[in-house]
Amino acid sequence: MYKLTKKTDIPAISYIKLPASKSESNRVLILQALFSFFQGNDKNIALKPILSNISAANDTVVMQNLLEKIRENQTNPNPSKLLTLESRGDLILDAQDAGTTFRFLTAFCVATRTYATLTGTPRMQERPIGILVDALRKLGADIEYLQKDGFPPIKIKHFEQKTNQIMLSADVSSQFISALLMIAPILPNGLTINLVGKISSKPYIMMTLAQMQHFGIQSTYNTNEQSISILPQKYKMWDFWIENDWSAASYWYLVASLCPDKTFIINGLKETSLQGDSKIVEIMQMFGVETTFFENSIEIKTTPSPSFQGGEFSAPLLPKEGLGVVSDNLFIDFSDCPDLAQTIVALCAIKRITLKMSGLESLIIKETNRIEALNNEINKIGCKLCKEDDYWYVKPIIDFKGDFSNITFNTYDDHRMAMAFAPLALVLDNISIENPNVVKKSYPNFWEELEKVCFITT
Repeated sequence: MYKLTKKTDIPAISYIKLPASKSESNRVLILQALFSFFQGNDKNIALKPILSNISAANDTVVMQNLLEKIRENQTNPNPSKLLTLESRGDLILDAQDAGTTFRFLTAFCVATRTYATLTGTPRMQERPIGILVDALRKLGADIEYLQKDGFPPIKIKHFEQKTNQIMLSADVSSQFISALLMIAPILPNGLTINLVGKISSKPYIMMTLAQMQHFGIQSTYNTNEQSISILPQKYKMWDFWIENDWSAASYWYLVASLCPDKTFIINGLKETSLQGDSKIVEIMQMFGVETTFFENSIEIKTTPSPSFQGGEFSAPLLPKEGLGVVSDNLFIDFSDCPDLAQTIVALCAIKRITLKMSGLESLIIKETNRIEALNNEINKIGCKLCKEDDYWYVKPIIDFKGDFSNITFNTYDDHRMAMAFAPLALVLDNISIENPNVVKKSYPNFWEELEKVCFITT
């Protein structure tokens, strides 16, 4: 457990180091592995590309380790042909708590005929995989559930492509769709994915297609019919630089909003980002945090007053100076950026702002049920997360009698819960964060950066 004490000498200008994007890293590692898997002995193929700024997040480390384990277990001496691990017995791939890794490797193992058992932590075994498994089964995969139908662990036993057309509900996790897209070029008959309904987390799908295009893969995206078609093709490998993580940057936007007289310079971010969570720029502008872009970094600071109009701001926990006027009925759709929800919910709770939201459906199946977790934790500071009709709301609890000091925020083994609530120690006294090590999943040096700038941790 970490107890956080605000420093009395926070610098006027702070330089922040971010981790690389694990979303970009995990995709590019799969693409590189698919290239290596099928390049064969072609001497005209370029040498292995340089992937710059690979994430040090645990999810990415797990991905690298499991791809290496697959490579080491290859049994076919001719790399120009499909490999099979069937004759080597059962290969076990433990994705731990890395959801992206589990989902991407499920499709990878099917397409490469890497017959293996995929498993993970107890929480991973509660996170549904049925939609992806059903799609892969329709394509021709023989996949067995080893415990509970629809959930890990699973055993991949055989694959022969039977169709090149599948239909998916568009509001499923974008990771399922991305997993299928990345294997599409190496399938004998290619693949067309037809999406039905409103697309969830569309920027992550576009990120996948953009990375695939960088590596030589052409796709056809029919926006009217919501179909994505990819013909059989060969990946080409070029060097690739991975941008830093906008999700990680969001916690510094929260810090900036609570330090209105300070400036934060954050490295490795682009104005034309592939990452959906770059939407934090637009969202935090509503709360008075302005962003200035430079060639390879951004500067963020809180302006004297937010850029929108609304009801009078009332925050008994915070000084009014520098916080200006805010709306009493903000609305944010998190469909394209669900990982920003914790940051914004925590911000609205500490500032006693009523917030109307949509697009939170996927939070239930994250590292924890983040809907329940967020409600539990903002209850401690006099707010609640509730659903009315089709929308979610952050609302202050009327006549709250709690004590705003000596609070321990629980993390539920969820990295984003720890990082979203830690900055609140800037305005609350004697705050503790339970199980702080969970941040290794995506931002291993998070506490070091906070200690450098804002806090003393004990």
